[in-house]
Amino acid sequence: MIPTVSICIAAYNVEAYISECLLSIFEFEKIISKEIIIVDDCSWDNTVKIIKSIIEEYSDQKIILIENQNNLWPAGSYNKAVQKSNAQYITFLDSDDFLIHSWLSKKIEIMDKNSELEVIYANGVFFERGIQGLQIQNHMNSLLHGTIGDIKKKLYTTIPMLSVSCSIIRKDFFDQIWGFDPSCQSNDWVLNIRIFQHLTSRNNFSYVLDPVFAYRMHDKNISKDQNRMINLLSEVVDIYIPKEYRNIQYGNIYFFTSLNYLTQYDYLKALRFFRKSLSFDFRIFRIPVFMVAILTPTAFIIKCFPKSFTFLKKMIQRLSDFYTKS
Repeated sequence: MIPTVSICIAAYNVEAYISECLLSIFEFEKIISKEIIIVDDCSWDNTVKIIKSIIEEYSDQKIILIENQNNLWPAGSYNKAVQKSNAQYITFLDSDDFLIHSWLSKKIEIMDKNSELEVIYANGVFFERGIQGLQIQNHMNSLLHGTIGDIKKKLYTTIPMLSVSCSIIRKDFFDQIWGFDPSCQSNDWVLNIRIFQHLTSRNNFSYVLDPVFAYRMHDKNISKDQNRMINLLSEVVDIYIPKEYRNIQYGNIYFFTSLNYLTQYDYLKALRFFRKSLSFDFRIFRIPVFMVAILTPTAFIIKCFPKSFTFLKKMIQRLSDFYTKS
């Protein structure tokens, strides 16, 4: 029997998380005909051993494990999973994330009733140290409310937090847009650009805001390595952003890098990247934002407004992590 949907997972050294990821699928998706395709990208911990034990224990579930011989990174691994799929629809779930609600049946029912739809976006919540936080994509009402041209411009001039996790995509459309780009590791951002470069009508996409997955924040997130974050985002700018918008995006990248360094108390680097952001794209609003942030004593903010400081720090780091999570 050909499955209706393939759930594609790219795994690398996630021994601490992969069980929760897979068990959440078994718990919430019991009705729809599905297969789970896991591509392990040369893990050197116990990830593969755990996956194989789960396959053996849950033999009633259709789980396909592919072990890469060489590192393909998430983009290449996801593409490899899709190539293995024979389903009509595909979806993605990061191996360190997990489901908190059923999502397949509802979205596939919508797709089946509307042949024009190519993709339905999903929503999730940030998850850190056992606590569910803010919803990731509450902004989608405004972001995806405009024309295709408006959305493409938004993708070219900002780094919107538009996740492809748990989105339902027609496999033939994914093949048409050539899937993820293995040369860029900012996977969600790149795939969204490719999607909206190929869509022709607002009738081709939709979204459901009910949160269905938890986006896990942990110590391996990329916000701890600012240089790598800049390099990964710059790859997208150089390859996918039209020349007239590149300075805007470099301004965005360096401005958020400066704010991230402020949350890490590295004021010299924060100032250097702030000045760099203005040299690429002078935005007057950045000056008072940065000046308030750098002149107000951090100790005072932490003492008097600890919740506000923690919220700001986490949101900046989440923005950094989101499009460079690997």
